[in-house]
Amino acid sequence: MDMPLRMTGHVAREGFKPALKPFMGVHPYSWVFQLLILIAVGLIIYWVIRGNKKESALDIVKKRYANGEITSKEFKKIKKELA
Repeated sequence: MDMPLRMTGHVAREGFKPALKPFMGVHPYSWVFQLLILIAVGLIIYWVIRGNKKESALDIVKKRYANGEITSKEFKKIKKELA
């Protein structure tokens, strides 16, 4: 006498076959999600490190001189004061 399968939970019922079966509890596409998480963590670390750069006062003066905001005389004076 055949009894119908009436199990619930993680066991598939008779006639139901999932498209992808987990292999030893791991879904076949779980590596995609792990890769996305790894990329996200890497980007966060990159942004934190890149955002922590601070310009020195001399770098700012050099940029102002390069943009023509100050003259060479002012540049030399400020550079001397900073050194």
